[in-house]
Amino acid sequence: MSLPLPWRVQPPAFHLRLGGCGGCALLVDSLLRDGAGKRTPAVECGSPRQARVVLVTGCACGGTDEEAFAVVAGAPGEARLIAVGDCALGDGPFAEPRRGAGPPGWLKPDARVPGCPVTPERLMEELRRDAP
Repeated sequence: MSLPLPWRVQPPAFHLRLGGCGGCALLVDSLLRDGAGKRTPAVECGSPRQARVVLVTGCACGGTDEEAFAVVAGAPGEARLIAVGDCALGDGPFAEPRRGAGPPGWLKPDARVPGCPVTPERLMEELRRDAP
């Protein structure tokens, strides 16, 4: 028997915010914190060490590569890395290689959610892949 989402254990997700306009970051925060009025398939956790899912939004800028890599490296080996939004994928308006902004070189996502900003439905669909 399948229980409704609130009664199942939701996988913990950690959100790593990099540079950009913040549109995708606001959407991710809204979905993880209050479900944006919907049943969200993941719940925010306070540390990457607790995460089964790590969501990355925005692009690396201003020499944040090493710090961002350290955060992601702190997640368990089985955690899924999801690049959310065009900037995280190197395609957004803030992802300009000539300015040193773009997806971090170490970012090898397990899943990609394109969009500027992403749609809640597409992000929820990707997060459901991790729900029990």
